Amino acid sequence: MNGATRLAVDTVAALAIGAAGVAWGVHVVDGRADVTSIAPGDRVQAAVDALRTDPVYVPPDGRRMLAEDAEQRLEQVVADAPVPVHVVVWRASDQAGGEPYSFTLPEMIAEELGEPGVYVVWQGPGDADADAAAGTRIDFGGPDLEAAGDAELRITEFVEQLEADSLIEDDGFDYWGGRDGGFAAGLMFGGGIALSAWVLVGIARAVTGRPFRNRPRSTR
Repeated sequence: MNGATRLAVDTVAALAIGAAGVAWGVHVVDGRADVTSIAPGDRVQAAVDALRTDPVYVPPDGRRMLAEDAEQRLEQVVADAPVPVHVVVWRASDQAGGEPYSFTLPEMIAEELGEPGVYVVWQGPGDADADAAAGTRIDFGGPDLEAAGDAELRITEFVEQLEADSLIEDDGFDYWGGRDGGFAAGLMFGGGIALSAWVLVGIARAVTGRPFRNRPRSTR
């Protein structure tokens, strides 16, 4: 393989890596918009049916994280909250039909239940999230759900910090700035990956005694 061919191969590889970064950025922006297109599994549907009559749902696999007496205390905390709150405590599972990853579960349950309020899904320390029903969101100045420690304690702390104005109208804010922002983020990340790859290849060439830059030899 001559120098010109090697340069062409390196260029194509760098462009491919950059394109992958762009695709990833756009995927991040559009991923959450696809939540409602995923059909909920039986497990989610069971939670939704239970939440129609009880604001706290704990199936058998979540009982070790929230005992019955703790559930009753949490129900009282939820009843006293200034905004509607719906809580699910269960063990994380990837065998539940069409469920997406856990960070979308509050949205999916809210979509299926169709009631306003805050939705909390606790799946264990380090795996808990809270979101609001469609058309609303939890104010950025509102409380954060700490996904560590005891379920009753952390969820109680979160609910007790909610205020009447913690749940506000969703103004369509997008952290990434929409599709264009996602594309720009993809270019930035992809460009960084491509540059890092080029530097690593150059270092490898230098270590093996070849020029750092893979430039075609002069024909003069």
